[in-house]
Amino acid sequence: MFSSLTGFGAAQKLLSLCHDLEVERFPLQADIDTSGVSVLRLDRIHPVLSGNKLFKLLCHWQPWQGSGRSGWVTPGGVWSNHLHAVAFLGQWAGVRTTGLVRGYDDVPLTATLQDCVDWGMQLVFQSRVDYRQRYDQDWQRHWSAATDSYFIGEGGAWAASTEMALLSGLDGDDQQDPGAQAFAALAAVCAGYDQVWLAAGSGTTAERLLPRLPADVHLVAVNTVADHGALAQRWQRLFAGRSWQIVASSMRRFGAQSDALRGQITAFDRQGLPLDPVYGAPLVDTWLQHAALWQGQSVLLIHGGGLQGRRGIGLDVDVSAGGQVAQVRSLGQ
Repeated sequence: MFSSLTGFGAAQKLLSLCHDLEVERFPLQADIDTSGVSVLRLDRIHPVLSGNKLFKLLCHWQPWQGSGRSGWVTPGGVWSNHLHAVAFLGQWAGVRTTGLVRGYDDVPLTATLQDCVDWGMQLVFQSRVDYRQRYDQDWQRHWSAATDSYFIGEGGAWAASTEMALLSGLDGDDQQDPGAQAFAALAAVCAGYDQVWLAAGSGTTAERLLPRLPADVHLVAVNTVADHGALAQRWQRLFAGRSWQIVASSMRRFGAQSDALRGQITAFDRQGLPLDPVYGAPLVDTWLQHAALWQGQSVLLIHGGGLQGRRGIGLDVDVSAGGQVAQVRSLGQ
């Protein structure tokens, strides 16, 4: 049975967070002119459902309710922002959640996974070999059936069985679809800028935003994954005629840690721009190193949130147990 929180009213309550968006002038001191640069602070929309996670999860609300499945099942790593958001949202909405975690059950839980467990998520650990199947349609269908759950792809992507059909309708403006409304609100904030920069892992956020941007707005995605050109090839098929560019991250491999990275993030903190190590710091660093692409133009940087992941490199984030209770109440439960 679906919780009373999972209907239209709950979706509208969540959607309201996507309309309360803060834009500020770029706060960092730099050796180049950043006077035309602003930052969209999606990290401030909610203490847990921050950044792009809520936008992506809202895209699954309507398909899930039409699926007849009672829960949500989704893959992720041990510091996954996505698993963290799904677990929290599931607790708030009264939806059973299952996380398919790349890792082993004999290893102590990370702070992220402990939060997920505290919020009621069942963790099913996957070996590296098994986890490689996460994009496979049969693997996804197996776990959907085994858990009686709607499958949400890694990072909030569509399941393999529905991806192309759903992507084909991204140009629409379905007023009954909270995900479409959320990304329409995001696109409205981006209108008026020459360029919009954001970090890309799976590319899901950019793929849902790009079709809704005005034709004169150029989207630049900083690819944080060494995918050998796979994302660019995909976008060439999906978004022919759209204005976009993919730039490789200036930082090391996806999720890599280093003392230099920690020091760089700490320096950003002191100037009022907290960033995570996987997406935020690579976005800003790469953008600064590619000044020739944007100087003299108006630019909007999208802060994708994910600050809970800072704990993976020993930096503090306030997600204490008491804070979690307050955060649940802040959504009206």
